[in-house]
Amino acid sequence: MRRDEEYERELRRRKRLKARRAKRRRTRILVFLVEAILLVLVLAGVYFVSAFEKLQKPEFTENEVETNDLDAEVEEAMTGFSTYALFGVDARDNETLDKGTHGDVVMIASVNNATGEVRLASIYRDTYLNISDDDSYGKLTTAYFQGGALNAINTLNKNFDLNITNYVTFNWAAVAIGINDLGGVEVDVPESMMEDQMLNGYTTLTAEATGIDSQLTYQAGPQTLDGVQAVAYCRIRYIAGDDYGRTSRQREVVEKVLEKAKKADIGTLNKIVNDVFPNVATNLGLTDILAMVPKVGSYYLGDEGGFPSEDMRGNATINGGAMVVPVTLVDTAKALHEFLYGNDNYVPSPTVERISAVIESDSGLSGN
Repeated sequence: MRRDEEYERELRRRKRLKARRAKRRRTRILVFLVEAILLVLVLAGVYFVSAFEKLQKPEFTENEVETNDLDAEVEEAMTGFSTYALFGVDARDNETLDKGTHGDVVMIASVNNATGEVRLASIYRDTYLNISDDDSYGKLTTAYFQGGALNAINTLNKNFDLNITNYVTFNWAAVAIGINDLGGVEVDVPESMMEDQMLNGYTTLTAEATGIDSQLTYQAGPQTLDGVQAVAYCRIRYIAGDDYGRTSRQREVVEKVLEKAKKADIGTLNKIVNDVFPNVATNLGLTDILAMVPKVGSYYLGDEGGFPSEDMRGNATINGGAMVVPVTLVDTAKALHEFLYGNDNYVPSPTVERISAVIESDSGLSGN
């Protein structure tokens, strides 16, 4: 009997020992997995920080950005939205992304933080606005040329009662490289672009300016364009629609690139980051960008449009230059706030009312 008890005790001791050993193995495996995950996260963070360093940074701070004295209800309507200025510049040296280069593409992106909807508004580059601190007037594209991103942001805020502080500037090379990395973009090339080899002419000029290889386009219709071809497609304005048609094509390409990027694998996205970031300038910080990453899947492109709209613009020659005139600026600002923020009760600031009156006087064009 005693021998049986000793045998039972020995079995129980061995079982306890075996259980402790199994628990230690599970603990070691768990610790290893945690350490491996942390290592991956650290390496990913180091990679992203190093990639982030490739972005060109501005020489100004957000404290230097100016806004009008806005009505409380106007500010309230913008709460819950993030607003960004997007500038595409004609930097032929692939390096100059600040003043000294014209803002050929000027877009405002509003992001509804609750729904993820992104709305894109193009402001026509030849729009006659108050473009500098010395109260001078001229084409919107000149605002970027004279004072870079800071002056261009201030111009948008001042003329339209906006509160933009963040921006992204890109050059032709950034767009071409990004589209190439995504495998091209599908568009419907109009027959008018094929006349007199217009699209091919712009393609050749863009290839020479960026140093990026491309190919010629031999027919109109639906097709996949490479990066340089797509940039050329976005640059042409000497066909039906003029600059209004050009900005519509720019928004079309942006929409298709965003949709394609959302479906791209991690390897493709990494390549885009490495290739495109050196040709991009922004004042968004690393924490700002990292905060967007988890939300990328929920973002979707909603409505898009050009301002001033067809029923709110005219054309005039002012100081020897052909201008797109908002008729009136107050009405255009109202339409823009309704488009970007759903605010149909916008009340213009005294600054916008004053600028609107000057534009009306200089152009001789008035509203109904």
